[in-house]
Amino acid sequence: MIKNNFFLLMLSIYSVIILFVPMEYRVNVLPVSINYIIFSVFIIVNISLASDYIKLYRQLVPMSLIVLLFTLSLVYAPNNYDALVQLISLLLLYFLMLYIFTYFKSNDVVKLIRILFYLGVIYSLASLITVDKLVDYQGHFVGLASNRHNTSLIFGFFCIISFIVLMKSQYFLERLISIFNFFLFQYLIFVTSARVGFFLELVFFLFLLLFLLLVKKNIIVKLAVLSTVIFGLLIMSFYLLEIDEISNYIDSAIKRGSTGRDEINQALSLYQSKYNFIFSVLGFGIGALESHRHLSEHFIRDSNNLTAVVFCIGYIGLILYFLLFASVIKVLIRNINTKSLGNSYLYTSFILSIALIPSETIWLNFNEFVTVFMYLFIAAILKLDSLDIDLK
Repeated sequence: MIKNNFFLLMLSIYSVIILFVPMEYRVNVLPVSINYIIFSVFIIVNISLASDYIKLYRQLVPMSLIVLLFTLSLVYAPNNYDALVQLISLLLLYFLMLYIFTYFKSNDVVKLIRILFYLGVIYSLASLITVDKLVDYQGHFVGLASNRHNTSLIFGFFCIISFIVLMKSQYFLERLISIFNFFLFQYLIFVTSARVGFFLELVFFLFLLLFLLLVKKNIIVKLAVLSTVIFGLLIMSFYLLEIDEISNYIDSAIKRGSTGRDEINQALSLYQSKYNFIFSVLGFGIGALESHRHLSEHFIRDSNNLTAVVFCIGYIGLILYFLLFASVIKVLIRNINTKSLGNSYLYTSFILSIALIPSETIWLNFNEFVTVFMYLFIAAILKLDSLDIDLK
């Protein structure tokens, strides 16, 4: 469909600008966030189709209620400007989810995966070229995102995309490139010294391991898979610890710990507990994190997802988020029952690995690259979970 190709073009333009244009340039040149411009253009061009896809779909009820709750919280949000800015981002993203749920077919998901894959190839090469130039005062690679945590997260995201292409592509050259890119991203994540990229991969592969253990009836196969993984991890650990640079990296990562995140979470929870119970139920409203940045000397957005959601839209919002991800887990279980990796198992594992990132408030960063695609893949998988998505 032509409109779907236009949609993918808009996503490609958004991704290129987010990935390759530094934040400081976007802020200085553009009056608003780039997603406002790109996604608004798409919605305006397709305004005639709005009545077709702006509907309450059963599979998207939790997401629709989350959007409604955020919208209603605008009434009591502490800062109307911060609240409105974030609400616009959420509404634009929600409309894109509705569009995907209405019009996307399996071949459109294939196109999206391929677009992301080749963007990742270009991104990895650009990062490799600048690996000795874009560094912070400690010598850690900050990448094109000018932030080592965001860069590590993007690397982990593209690493999983490369693995999906390796598993699903029918073309030898694509598989070869995906293998090269997979290992290149491991190096790039390492030089950022930020662990979030490795965490993303670890959770994703744990889901895959779970799949292998559950679908294989032969106990010998199960034990062989489990033993191989454990043995490989042990060998890798002993080997890495013998390398001074990596050993120092691990030591510094342990000493660095949560970099203040525990303090942020405690400060937000303590502040909320001092108010009436209704604020625990409904939260302080959309944009509340930014309005209460004074509660911690650390970057307030480094709180975990659970604390951030409860602080903004209360325990009702947290329950709705659980229901949203439960719908994805339901797809995961259904795919396990089919005993086929050819269905959406890879993609549901991908979504959940992003959702389980314990920090960065990934659920609420509606402008961020990885968050945007997490929500878009949720819409796609809930629509297409019964279809086989091979990269033909």
